[in-house]
Amino acid sequence: MPAAELLCRCRCPSGGNSRRVFRNGESGSSESRAGEIAFREWHDRWWNARIVEPHTLRGDASSIKNHVMPYWADWEMRAITRMDVQSWIRSLVEKGAGPAAIKRAYNLTSSIMRAAVDDDVIAVSPCRSIDLPPIAVKPPQWFTPDQAQSILDGLAPAWRTMCLLGFYTGLRWGELSGLHRHRIDTRRSRLFVVEVNTKSGIKEYPKSSKSRREVPLPPHVLAALERHIYRLDRDAVVFTTITKGRSGRLLADSNWRRQIWWPAVEAAYHFGDDGELQLVPHYPPHSMRHTCASWLVQRGGLALRGPAPSRPRELPDHPTLRPPSAGRPQGRPRSMGKHGSTTHHRLMNAPLPCPARTGQRCLAAEQPEKPVYQPRACRPGPLRAGRGGCPDRRDRTGPAACLSGRHGQHQVPGL
Repeated sequence: MPAAELLCRCRCPSGGNSRRVFRNGESGSSESRAGEIAFREWHDRWWNARIVEPHTLRGDASSIKNHVMPYWADWEMRAITRMDVQSWIRSLVEKGAGPAAIKRAYNLTSSIMRAAVDDDVIAVSPCRSIDLPPIAVKPPQWFTPDQAQSILDGLAPAWRTMCLLGFYTGLRWGELSGLHRHRIDTRRSRLFVVEVNTKSGIKEYPKSSKSRREVPLPPHVLAALERHIYRLDRDAVVFTTITKGRSGRLLADSNWRRQIWWPAVEAAYHFGDDGELQLVPHYPPHSMRHTCASWLVQRGGLALRGPAPSRPRELPDHPTLRPPSAGRPQGRPRSMGKHGSTTHHRLMNAPLPCPARTGQRCLAAEQPEKPVYQPRACRPGPLRAGRGGCPDRRDRTGPAACLSGRHGQHQVPGL
């Protein structure tokens, strides 16, 4: 039986025509021959061409080693189908891998396949329309002012200042531990988020382009920060190790949690709504960021875009903060400029809301029953009762400076 023949005619890039005869069993596609490469070999080529952060590289290497290569290493690239990928996901679920680990392994595999498509190794990626196990959304974790104050009371002065800054600015831990002295503008009560501390050292840019921002500082936070930085050099990192013989080194996240944060949280108590002494919730340091978002919502009546109030991404200047006004599109409030500093300063210096609205213990319960008059020209500040401070004073030098005539009667709560 003669072999079947196929005549193919195509146009060349030069403009001429080309003719070729393909016999039965012969393929003219270089793509099919390239698809014979093993997954392991293509992975090595893809891995050596990647440009990612060292920390991301370490996490990806662990995921590929544990979840990807044991299954796909010896497969030919052209032999992998969409159903094979779905079966692989099912096998990971049956082995007990977590949803987050499965999603990361799948994303890496999908990236490998997309690179193969771009390099004409395969025609189409098998990683499409794949069902992944759902990732459970964690409930919001944030501290009340009483709980935060209890944690601060158990910390050394340097760490108290660091956590106070975290509670009132919403900075990430890497942004706190990577803050430099010259990024703090004491005259304008601002700090600039630029450098970030990572496991690989100081990174010259934050998590994303939107994370590079200007953050306002409440007066009491600025005062604590000034006491901490007055001896530092201009280019020094603000928060470093203080252990004798090892001082001045960059902080390590795991060591700081184990030696500083968790002991303070475990030793902190607060009075609950029923008046009983209770332990402070066992939340990680990142909860300081969620706490800042929660306090902003409570003090200003703001709402967060999204289903849960625990999405503080670029707080306090993240555009997900918006006033709950009907008919307005979701985004930053009108009073919130490019970075939202005006709104943030007003909210962080305002009294806490009534407990009837929040269901929490009110720190302002001891305030005078009559409303406190604050002229619009005054600059409010989070001052503690009994310290002679008054939000109606312009220069804060004495009772004569109080424009309301009731100097010393104001009790604005604040940490």
